[in-house]
Amino acid sequence: MVNEFRVGFSRDQSSLNGEHNGGALLQQFGIQGATPNAVHGTPEFDFANFDSTYEFPDYEYTSQALEFLDNVTWEKGRHSVKMGTLIRPQ
Repeated sequence: MVNEFRVGFSRDQSSLNGEHNGGALLQQFGIQGATPNAVHGTPEFDFANFDSTYEFPDYEYTSQALEFLDNVTWEKGRHSVKMGTLIRPQ
């Protein structure tokens, strides 16, 4: 009989910043009354029958995962049974 126990942890952190300064673009083109989406990224403009103009605004996210794995393997002659559980707490 063999018992296998594992613990795993992973974390992913990502950030994305738009290439342009939305407020500066509005001033450069003389557009008034529009609000930039964030510090970076162009404002979104929608036109009928045309694609919209849009650049991702600033954002950051972090995701992480923790998991516990426990397996038991039992062998008897030519037969083997393996069972276990995987737990991923939220």
